Amino acid sequence: HLVGEDSYEAEFAEWVAEYGKTNSEGCRYSKQMLLECFDTGFDAFFAKYLDLQGKATASADFTEAMNAYREDRPPVWR
Repeated sequence: HLVGEDSYEAEFAEWVAEYGKTNSEGCRYSKQMLLECFDTGFDAFFAKYLDLQGKATASADFTEAMNAYREDRPPVWR
């Protein structure tokens, strides 16, 4: 991202806040899988996917996401 010389601190803070909105446990698992997808065979990759999917849906972040959706508010990640 390019930012202005005079406003870089404020713009940087905005980007950090924006990225922080998608920092759930499930999102972190997705990023992990993206890093490994080209170096792992299908069977091993799919097994890991199923494992991480189970962990993500059992996490406190998933519960928070569901509650936030029902309450029509943004989630607050831990």
